[in-house]
Amino acid sequence: MNLVALAILVAVAAGDSDQPLTKPVAVKMVAVEASLEKRGDPEKDRVKQIERGLEDIKSAVDDLRYNLFKKVNVVDKTAKPHQEVELPIDKKFTLFVTPHSKDQENRIKIEARVMEKVLKPAPDEQGEKEELRKALTIRSAVAADKPLRIGGFKLKEGELVLILSVREKGSVLSR
Repeated sequence: MNLVALAILVAVAAGDSDQPLTKPVAVKMVAVEASLEKRGDPEKDRVKQIERGLEDIKSAVDDLRYNLFKKVNVVDKTAKPHQEVELPIDKKFTLFVTPHSKDQENRIKIEARVMEKVLKPAPDEQGEKEELRKALTIRSAVAADKPLRIGGFKLKEGELVLILSVREKGSVLSR
Protein backbone atom coordinates (compact mmCIF):
# COMPACT_ATOMS: atom_id res chain seq x y z
CA MET A 1 0.00 0.00 0.00
CA ASN A 2 2.82 2.43 0.84
CA LEU A 3 4.50 1.73 -2.52
CA VAL A 4 1.33 2.71 -4.37
CA ALA A 5 1.10 5.97 -2.42
CA LEU A 6 4.77 6.64 -3.12
CA ALA A 7 4.28 5.94 -6.85
CA ILE A 8 1.32 8.33 -6.99
CA LEU A 9 3.28 11.01 -5.14
CA VAL A 10 6.24 10.64 -7.55
CA ALA A 11 3.91 10.80 -10.57
CA VAL A 12 2.21 13.94 -9.26
CA ALA A 13 5.56 15.56 -8.45
CA ALA A 14 6.90 14.71 -11.91
CA GLY A 15 3.78 16.17 -13.50
CA ASP A 16 4.47 19.53 -11.82
CA SER A 17 7.99 19.86 -13.21
CA ASP A 18 8.92 22.75 -15.44
CA GLN A 19 9.84 22.38 -19.09
CA PRO A 20 12.94 24.09 -20.41
CA LEU A 21 12.56 26.97 -22.84
CA THR A 22 13.94 25.88 -26.20
CA LYS A 23 13.41 29.11 -28.15
CA PRO A 24 14.08 32.78 -27.52
CA VAL A 25 11.33 34.72 -25.77
CA ALA A 26 9.69 37.88 -27.11
CA VAL A 27 9.24 40.35 -24.26
CA LYS A 28 7.01 43.39 -24.73
CA MET A 29 6.46 46.07 -22.14
CA VAL A 30 3.86 48.80 -22.48
CA ALA A 31 4.26 51.47 -19.80
CA VAL A 32 1.39 53.89 -19.30
CA GLU A 33 0.54 56.69 -16.92
CA ALA A 34 -2.92 55.94 -15.58
CA SER A 35 -4.94 58.72 -14.00
CA LEU A 36 -8.46 59.59 -13.00
CA GLU A 37 -9.70 62.57 -14.96
CA LYS A 38 -12.81 64.34 -13.65
CA ARG A 39 -14.95 65.28 -16.63
CA GLY A 40 -17.90 66.76 -14.77
CA ASP A 41 -20.31 63.94 -15.62
CA PRO A 42 -20.31 60.54 -13.87
CA GLU A 43 -21.21 58.82 -17.14
CA LYS A 44 -18.27 60.44 -18.96
CA ASP A 45 -15.97 59.70 -16.00
CA ARG A 46 -16.52 55.95 -16.55
CA VAL A 47 -15.37 56.06 -20.20
CA LYS A 48 -11.76 54.88 -20.64
CA GLN A 49 -9.65 57.15 -22.79
CA ILE A 50 -6.59 55.32 -24.11
CA GLU A 51 -3.98 57.20 -26.11
CA ARG A 52 -3.90 56.40 -29.83
CA GLY A 53 -1.61 53.47 -30.58
CA LEU A 54 -2.29 51.77 -27.24
CA GLU A 55 -5.67 50.26 -28.11
CA ASP A 56 -4.32 46.70 -27.68
CA ILE A 57 -3.94 47.24 -23.91
CA LYS A 58 -7.65 47.97 -23.39
CA SER A 59 -8.48 44.54 -22.01
CA ALA A 60 -5.46 44.67 -19.66
CA VAL A 61 -6.56 47.97 -18.08
CA ASP A 62 -10.34 47.70 -18.40
CA ASP A 63 -10.90 46.79 -14.74
CA LEU A 64 -8.72 49.58 -13.34
CA ARG A 65 -10.43 52.54 -11.67
CA TYR A 66 -8.53 54.97 -13.90
CA ASN A 67 -10.09 56.49 -17.01
CA LEU A 68 -7.11 58.12 -18.76
CA PHE A 69 -4.10 56.18 -20.07
CA LYS A 70 -1.10 57.94 -21.63
CA LYS A 71 1.91 56.24 -23.17
CA VAL A 72 5.15 56.41 -21.20
CA ASN A 73 7.13 53.88 -23.26
CA VAL A 74 6.75 50.74 -25.37
CA VAL A 75 9.71 48.36 -25.64
CA ASP A 76 10.06 45.06 -27.52
CA LYS A 77 13.08 42.85 -26.81
CA THR A 78 14.11 39.25 -27.31
CA ALA A 79 15.62 37.24 -24.47
CA LYS A 80 17.31 33.88 -24.51
CA PRO A 81 16.30 31.47 -21.74
CA HIS A 82 17.79 32.62 -18.41
CA GLN A 83 19.03 35.87 -20.04
CA GLU A 84 18.00 39.11 -18.38
CA VAL A 85 16.74 41.88 -20.67
CA GLU A 86 16.58 45.54 -19.74
CA LEU A 87 13.45 47.50 -20.66
CA PRO A 88 13.72 51.23 -19.93
CA ILE A 89 10.46 52.65 -18.62
CA ASP A 90 11.32 56.33 -18.15
CA LYS A 91 14.15 58.40 -16.65
CA LYS A 92 13.43 57.03 -13.17
CA PHE A 93 12.40 53.36 -13.61
CA THR A 94 13.78 50.36 -15.52
CA LEU A 95 12.25 46.90 -15.83
CA PHE A 96 14.49 43.81 -15.97
CA VAL A 97 12.93 40.52 -17.10
CA THR A 98 14.45 37.03 -17.08
CA PRO A 99 12.52 34.11 -18.65
CA HIS A 100 13.33 30.82 -16.92
CA SER A 101 11.12 27.93 -18.03
CA LYS A 102 7.57 26.86 -18.92
CA ASP A 103 5.09 25.26 -16.60
CA GLN A 104 2.70 22.40 -17.46
CA GLU A 105 0.18 24.89 -18.87
CA ASN A 106 2.80 26.40 -21.24
CA ARG A 107 3.01 29.62 -19.24
CA ILE A 108 6.45 31.18 -19.25
CA LYS A 109 7.97 31.51 -15.79
CA ILE A 110 9.75 34.81 -15.37
CA GLU A 111 11.45 36.93 -12.79
CA ALA A 112 10.89 40.66 -13.14
CA ARG A 113 12.55 43.50 -11.25
CA VAL A 114 11.70 47.18 -11.31
CA MET A 115 14.73 49.29 -10.44
CA GLU A 116 14.42 52.94 -9.45
CA LYS A 117 17.08 55.62 -9.85
CA VAL A 118 17.57 57.53 -6.62
CA LEU A 119 19.94 60.32 -5.65
CA LYS A 120 22.22 59.66 -2.69
CA PRO A 121 24.72 61.99 -1.08
CA ALA A 122 28.12 61.52 -2.71
CA PRO A 123 30.80 60.04 -0.40
CA ASP A 124 32.94 63.15 -0.78
CA GLU A 125 29.93 65.30 0.18
CA GLN A 126 30.24 67.09 -3.17
CA GLY A 127 26.67 66.84 -4.37
CA GLU A 128 24.76 63.66 -5.07
CA LYS A 129 25.28 60.48 -7.04
CA GLU A 130 22.70 58.37 -8.82
CA GLU A 131 22.13 54.80 -7.59
CA LEU A 132 19.70 52.05 -8.53
CA ARG A 133 17.54 50.53 -5.84
CA LYS A 134 15.18 47.62 -6.13
CA ALA A 135 11.60 48.89 -6.12
CA LEU A 136 9.91 45.54 -6.84
CA THR A 137 10.78 41.91 -7.56
CA ILE A 138 8.23 39.35 -8.69
CA ARG A 139 8.19 35.82 -10.00
CA SER A 140 5.25 34.85 -12.13
CA ALA A 141 4.03 32.44 -14.79
CA VAL A 142 2.68 34.42 -17.74
CA ALA A 143 0.35 32.96 -20.38
CA ALA A 144 0.98 34.07 -23.95
CA ASP A 145 -2.56 35.44 -24.29
CA LYS A 146 -2.78 37.09 -20.84
CA PRO A 147 -0.31 39.87 -20.13
CA LEU A 148 0.98 40.53 -16.63
CA ARG A 149 0.02 43.89 -15.16
CA ILE A 150 2.30 45.62 -12.66
CA GLY A 151 1.39 48.91 -11.00
CA GLY A 152 1.63 51.08 -7.93
CA PHE A 153 4.46 53.48 -8.75
CA LYS A 154 3.50 57.15 -8.46
CA LEU A 155 4.10 59.51 -11.35
CA LYS A 156 3.45 63.26 -11.63
CA GLU A 157 -0.16 62.96 -12.73
CA GLY A 158 -1.07 59.38 -11.91
CA GLU A 159 0.24 55.87 -11.47
CA LEU A 160 2.69 53.93 -13.59
CA VAL A 161 1.12 50.76 -14.98
CA LEU A 162 3.22 48.20 -16.83
CA ILE A 163 1.66 45.63 -19.16
CA LEU A 164 4.13 42.83 -19.78
CA SER A 165 3.68 40.18 -22.49
CA VAL A 166 6.01 37.23 -23.00
CA ARG A 167 5.86 34.62 -25.75
CA GLU A 168 8.20 31.95 -26.92
CA LYS A 169 9.26 33.02 -30.42
CA GLY A 170 7.81 30.84 -33.14
CA SER A 171 4.74 29.97 -31.06
CA VAL A 172 1.30 30.31 -32.61
CA LEU A 173 0.50 33.47 -30.62
CA SER A 174 3.87 35.07 -31.33
CA ARG A 175 3.88 38.04 -33.67
